[in-house]
Amino acid sequence: MRTLHLYFSALLLATAGFLPSNLNAQRSGKDYAVFFYVTDFKPGWAKLPETANEATLLQTELQTNFGFKCEAVANPTKAQMREKLREYNAKLAANDQVMFFFSMHGHYDPGVRDRGYLVGKDGLVDDPYRDTWLSYDDLRSDLAVCKARHILLALDACHSGSFGIRNKSRPDAPTYNQEADCAEKIKRTMQFVGRQYCSSGNKEAKTPAKSLFASRFLEALRKGDDEGILYFDDLEYWLNKVEVPEPECGAFSGHEPGGDFVFVRKNACGVAPPDVTNTDRDGDRIPDSRDECPNEYGAHSSGCPDSDEDDIPDKDDQCPYEKGTLANHGCPSPNSPADRDADGVPDAGDQCPDKKGEKRYAGCPDTDGDGVPDHKDKCVNEKGLAGKEGCPGLAATQLPESSELSGSLLPPEPFRNRKSGLEMVFVERGEYTMGSPSSEKDRNGDECQHSVTVSSFNIAKYEVTQADWQEVMGNNPSHFNKENCLECPVEQVSWNDVQEFLKKLNARFPNRNYRLPTEEEWEYAARGGKKSKGYLYSGDNLVGNVARYTNNSIRETYPVGGRKANELGVYDMSGNVREWCEETYEPYLGCSGTANNNVRMLRGGSWADHSVYCQVASRNWYYPNARVNNIGFRVVRGY
Repeated sequence: MRTLHLYFSALLLATAGFLPSNLNAQRSGKDYAVFFYVTDFKPGWAKLPETANEATLLQTELQTNFGFKCEAVANPTKAQMREKLREYNAKLAANDQVMFFFSMHGHYDPGVRDRGYLVGKDGLVDDPYRDTWLSYDDLRSDLAVCKARHILLALDACHSGSFGIRNKSRPDAPTYNQEADCAEKIKRTMQFVGRQYCSSGNKEAKTPAKSLFASRFLEALRKGDDEGILYFDDLEYWLNKVEVPEPECGAFSGHEPGGDFVFVRKNACGVAPPDVTNTDRDGDRIPDSRDECPNEYGAHSSGCPDSDEDDIPDKDDQCPYEKGTLANHGCPSPNSPADRDADGVPDAGDQCPDKKGEKRYAGCPDTDGDGVPDHKDKCVNEKGLAGKEGCPGLAATQLPESSELSGSLLPPEPFRNRKSGLEMVFVERGEYTMGSPSSEKDRNGDECQHSVTVSSFNIAKYEVTQADWQEVMGNNPSHFNKENCLECPVEQVSWNDVQEFLKKLNARFPNRNYRLPTEEEWEYAARGGKKSKGYLYSGDNLVGNVARYTNNSIRETYPVGGRKANELGVYDMSGNVREWCEETYEPYLGCSGTANNNVRMLRGGSWADHSVYCQVASRNWYYPNARVNNIGFRVVRGY
C-alpha cells in the first residue's frame, strides 16, 4: 500500500477559561501549555530545525501575555508523549485549561486505513504496522478522559483534514447577552463542552515544512483580539489568511453547541498589564525587547513588515513586494512560467498576454489612464468611470434635476410598508482619495491611496433584507432566519445568487436598473460622498455608534438601520453583514499583489468582525459561489 510522509505540527488546547486574574472568581482553574517538538529523527526522516523556534515563539506569547504555565518536551518518543498526556490528564481539573503543542513529522495512510499519525524521535521510516507512531485514534482516546471543558486540536500538517468533521459554516456560537460586559461574555463562552480542531489543509493538501499555519496562529494571538479577547472564530479567520493550502476547522466527538474557545489577554476587561515597562513603540503588540523592527509596525512574527506576505520579513527579502521563497531570498523562483510580453505577469494569468501591462490590471494596460484596464474598458481611448465600464459619465450639468436623483428614492410599491433595501439615497458625482494612509493603524497592505472620480448614482439606504429577498425570490436562505427578523439583512447568499436576484428584480421593475456597487462607488458612499467628514468608519470615529460588530453583537445579525447613519443617511456600511461588490480582485495603483479573476470583492464589516475590518478602506474578497452567514449585499442604481 502506498503511504505518504508528511510534516506535522499540532496545537492541542483543552480550555476552561483563558481568564485574567480579576476574572478568576468565575473559576478556580489554572492555565497550562505543554510543547512537544522534535528536531532530529531516526534515519530516513528529514530534520526539522524550525519546530523548536515555532514552539518557543508560541510558548513565550502564551506565557507572557496570556498567563500560561508552560512546559517544553524536546525530542520525545511516542511513549513519552502518551506518558506526558496522561500525566496532565491525571492532574487537570474541570476548570483548568491546557494546551498541548505538537511539532514534528507526521504520516497519513489513504485508502482503507484512512488514518493519520504523529512521528516522534523514535519513529521508524519503515514501520508497516505503525507501532512506533502515535495515531490520531490513540490521541483521541487519550483526550476522551481529559476533564478540561474545552479541547482544541490545531494540526499543521500535510493531509491533516482527516482528523474530524469539517464545519459547513462557522463553529456554533456562544449565547451572549446583548451588550454584555467583558467578564460576562467570557464567563458565558465556558458554559458548554468544546471539542474543536483546525488543520492546515484537507486530506489531499500538502503543507510546507516552514509553518505558515503556526505563523498565522501566533499573529492571531498577538493581533487578532479586540479589546483583549480572541474568540475561536476569530482565530479561524486569521488562519484562513494562509491561502495555500486552505485551512479547515471543525469538531470532533463530544462537542456541544456553544462550546466556543476564547483567549483573554492579561490586560483584558480593563485590567492593566502587570509589566507596564514592557514598551511597544510601534504598536504592533510585539514588545520592543523581542521586536526586530521596534520602530516599524510589522505583521510578521519578528515584528517587522512583510509587504508581500511570503513569511519573509522585508528586511531579509530582496523582493519585498513580490512573493518568493526563502531559498531565493524572498524572490520568485528563476524557473518562472512563460511571459511572452515580459510584463511580469505569467501568460497563464495574463488577460492581455500579447500586450505589456501591469500586475494590478491582470497583465493589461490602461491606455487612457482612467484606472479601468483595457480588458474591462469599453472606451479604451477616452477617460471614463469605473461605474460606466471606463466610459465618460454624464457631466454634472447634464444630470436631470428631479427627485429621482436629488432625494431619497422610495422603493417600489410592494416594499414600502417596512424598511427596505430598495429605498435609495442620492450620491452626487465627485472625486475622492480611495484607500488608507500608511499611518492608519492596522491597515492592510492593499489599501494604497489613489484618486478616484465617481459619477452620480443612487445607493440603497439599507442592506437588502430577508423580506426583500423573500418578495423577489420566494424563499429565505438566511442562517438567522427567525421570528421578527424579516428586516434583518439577508445573508448566506452567494455573489452568483445575488445576480439571479438582480435579474428577477430588474425584470419586475425594468426601468430601475438595479445592480451591485463597484468598489469605488461603495467606498465613496461609505465615506459620505461630498458630505464626508473624514471618519474612520462609515459615519463616526467610534465603530459602536455606526456598526454591529463583534463587541456589541450576540453573534448574529440585527434589523437594518439600528445604528447611526452616515453623512449621506446610509446605514450599516461598517457592520451587520459584509457586502458583495461587482468586481473581481485587482491591486490598487502602487500596491503589490496579483489580480484574481476567480473571486469577487466584499466591503464593510459584520457582526462577526473586529473593528479593523469595519473601517471604510478595508478590503476583502471571497469566492462567488460561497454562502456565508455574515455576507449580504446592498444595491445601487446608476445613470
